[in-house]
Order: sequence, then C-alpha cells, then structure tokens
Amino acid sequence: MRDLDYRVSPESALRIVSARVATPVAALQARPLLKRPVYDARHLDGRSTMVDGLTGAILSPLSDSLVRAVVRAYLGPGAVVRTIAYVDHYDAYYYDLHDRLRPLPVYRVDLADPKSLPSPLYIDALRGELVGRVNNQYRVFRWYGSALHTMDFPLLFFHQTVWHVVLVGLALLGALLSGSGLWWGFLHLGRLTRGSSTRATPMQP
Repeated sequence: MRDLDYRVSPESALRIVSARVATPVAALQARPLLKRPVYDARHLDGRSTMVDGLTGAILSPLSDSLVRAVVRAYLGPGAVVRTIAYVDHYDAYYYDLHDRLRPLPVYRVDLADPKSLPSPLYIDALRGELVGRVNNQYRVFRWYGSALHTMDFPLLFFHQTVWHVVLVGLALLGALLSGSGLWWGFLHLGRLTRGSSTRATPMQP
C-alpha cells in the first residue's frame, strides 16, 4: 500500500507494540488487511502483533467483527457464521503434521451451511490470515486418505507414545504376515518340486 495510506509511522508502531508486548520485535512489515493499512510486528518467539496503520490500535488478537469480515472477504456475503472459537491447540482438521509449524492461536469458524461452503475455517488469530479450510473433498481425504495412510486419527495423533506403539505394532504385523507368506510359499514350492521328481522317476523292471 502507498505510504500516504499510513497515518502512524513505523517508529510509532514499534513504540506501541513495545509498550504492550514484552517480547522484542524482530521485524516490522507494512501490509494490507481487508484493504486497511496495518503493521505486522513479528516477535522473536514467532508470534505477531498487528497495529492499525490509521489509528495505532492493537488489532491482535482479532475482534469478532474482524474475523467475520475476513470470512466475508474469502467467501462472500452469503457466508453465515454459526460459531467462532478461539483455539490455542490443534484439532482433528487443523494440526501440525510433519513439522510444518502451522500457526497458533487460530479462530475456528463454523458456518451455518457447511455443505455448500467450506467449514470450518481456520483464521490466524494474530495476523488475520486464512490458514485452513475444510470442504467435502478434504473431509474424504482426511479420513480415507491421510488418516488410513499415516494413522493420524485424533486419538492416536495427539498421544504420540500410543501413535508410535500402534505404528510399530502394525509394521511388525505386516512383516510377520509377509514372512509367513514367503515361508508357506517356499513349502508349497518344495512339495511341487518333490512331486514332479517322483512322477519323473522311471519304474524299475
């Protein structure tokens, strides 16, 4: 956005954030949020604090009205919000698989009509960005693709010790079944070989 859009200087934004948050700021980025100018202060611990570039107000975590505005910006005015929940942990659809470091906290937004629109949505509570959305295709992939392939069912995924025990147990069971199949295959092949040798032996007069 143009510099003229900002009434708050970067130096003032840094002072505002430093007065509110004890964690030092590592970087300050000017960017738009729903066509309004904001400063995004990134802290050393990876969290963010947003400052309104017009008023100097702290916007993090997002207000209820801002969350609804973000939803409308992505899905249009037809998206009717049923519930908004502040979530500081992963759940069945929004989780950190393979150390992708998906941000927390988030707002989980459930819509009134989840069949025609993706629901729930996950919105970064500190930065206002859409970081996850669940539609029907993702639901099918989540339970019949990802879950069956990696065994990341919630009961297992959020209890890592149990998850590892189950995975190791399934791997050992697979190895046992493969080994027993090879063993029975070799036995059957041996019987066929001995049977062929017996039939090929000529009768002695």
